[in-house]
Amino acid sequence: MLTVSRFATTEHEDKKLCFYGNLIANIAFTTQFDRAYANLLVRLGQGLSYRQLCLLAILARMEISGGSSLRKRDDRNDVATLGPSTVAILFELYYLYGQGLVNSGNVAVLSAAEIVPANSVFRDLARHCSN
Repeated sequence: MLTVSRFATTEHEDKKLCFYGNLIANIAFTTQFDRAYANLLVRLGQGLSYRQLCLLAILARMEISGGSSLRKRDDRNDVATLGPSTVAILFELYYLYGQGLVNSGNVAVLSAAEIVPANSVFRDLARHCSN
C-alpha cells in the first residue's frame, strides 16, 4: 500500500515540475519582485499540489476569457449526492481560499460545500504563481 501511495504522489509531483519550472523562470527574468517576495512565491509554489496549481491555471484562463463554465451554485444542500472527485476539487479550492490565494466574491466561505467555483477569483499572490 505504501508503494502505491508513494507512486501516486511521485507521479503528480513530476507533473508539477512544469508549473514549478515556469514559476522559477518567470521569477528569474522579471524585475517586478524583490528577493523576499520571490522567495515567498517559490515557497508557495513548492507547497501547492499539482491539482491546486491546475485549479489556479483554470482560474487564470477564466479570468482571461471572461467566462466560466464552472458550477454557479454552492453544494450546501447536496453534499450527500456529490461524487468523490467533486468533493476533492471543492476541498482543494477551499484550501486555496483558506491560504488567501482565491477569493469567493463578497461571500465568506465557512466550508468546502459553500464554495461556488464560478465565483472563485485570484488574489494577487496566486496570480503571480500561475503566470
